[in-house]
Amino acid sequence: MKKTLLKALRVSNSIILADRLRFFYHYFKSSKRRAQFKKRNPSVTLPPAYHIYETFGLGDYNSYYFGSIETSQNVLKRFKKHISTDNIKLLDWGCGTGRVIRHFPTLLDPASSCFGTDYNSTYINWCKANIPNVNFSENKLKPPTVYSDNYFDAIYGISIFTHLSEEMQYKWFEELMRILKPNGVLQITLSGNAFIIILLELGINEIP
Repeated sequence: MKKTLLKALRVSNSIILADRLRFFYHYFKSSKRRAQFKKRNPSVTLPPAYHIYETFGLGDYNSYYFGSIETSQNVLKRFKKHISTDNIKLLDWGCGTGRVIRHFPTLLDPASSCFGTDYNSTYINWCKANIPNVNFSENKLKPPTVYSDNYFDAIYGISIFTHLSEEMQYKWFEELMRILKPNGVLQITLSGNAFIIILLELGINEIP
């Protein structure tokens, strides 16, 4: 049923409208929880609600903000298993609204540098205006990035490869290896075999 519905929406070009309607449903459904978060955390600057919906889900601002602190700590913990994280250059590839990279300046030493890049100019502009101590840049859907060879000590990408075609996965992997130092560390998350059945049921294999 879900597969048939999604296919019908794509064919009729109604999927954007359906997505907007879904956003407003979750927006009003979560209004109380979002208001409570803002009341308890008045100093926390958050992206527009639709940006959070697009990149993470709108159900709970606590998960978006405080959950991302835990995510950044876990990413850093994995890096520390392989390299020193003192005085490093760190890149969040596909940073979106800066959900994770915004916390790294407080986790790393002051001599370190934090960077974020994304193809969505709206997200990048918001990050530049609202997230301090992180250097943001816009990339294109295809590589290269603006960074020079062997520039970063550590790079991570969370749920980015899951949105790319096989061809683009290879091209972006080559680009990430180009800008990563020879002894640097790259962390990439993948869906894994457990998601194959789910993707097939949604008809993802039929999307060009």
